[in-house]
Amino acid sequence: MPQMALLQAEIGDNGLLLSAIGQSGAQVFVPVSKSGGPLRQVKVWDDTVIAYEPSAEANRWLSDRLDRDVALVAKQPDVAGRTYRIPGHAPQALSFADDFPYHLISQSSLDELNTQLDEPVDVRRFRPNFVISGASPYEEDALSSIAIGGAEFAPISPCERCVMVNVDPRSGEKGRQPLKTLAGTRRRGNRIHFGQNVVAVREGTVAEGDPVLIGLLHQ
Repeated sequence: MPQMALLQAEIGDNGLLLSAIGQSGAQVFVPVSKSGGPLRQVKVWDDTVIAYEPSAEANRWLSDRLDRDVALVAKQPDVAGRTYRIPGHAPQALSFADDFPYHLISQSSLDELNTQLDEPVDVRRFRPNFVISGASPYEEDALSSIAIGGAEFAPISPCERCVMVNVDPRSGEKGRQPLKTLAGTRRRGNRIHFGQNVVAVREGTVAEGDPVLIGLLHQ
């Protein structure tokens, strides 16, 4: 649903504020609640977990804007239905993230991609958690380790891209780029890669502007 790009979520101390970009006053607040609400079965790829609906009001608000019946769901804190594994480490819980909890992109890789496009794209097309600078284009493909601020991460796999990157986050409109160009330059078999999936092997505080230390596979 490309129109979801026009919905914004802001995390506050007491809950989640959902708003519609460009619509003054169009928002709904979802309070934090550990008691939960109605339960429903949720499937994320091949994983099935039991989640709860924290706000009937939010369900109505989202359904009105997306023009179809949808429900906002929250993962129950005591139910670990999804995990990811790091070689040499115990399995870790994974919430509703696509595959992994963190996604990293190099600014130089985006800059290189934009030289091939008639209209440059914003990094928000790729929804990364971390954008690093100073590396060579696509050097993140060869990462063996990465430290940012007080945290350390392990690269797990290249991030497989889908048609979501063709949705302009400013307008919610869907086009053909940049996936068409990436298909010609970043295809590996039947998959198109851009960026790296990473997991935390040492938790710590990360802030904008922190130094980044990387290890490379070919060193």
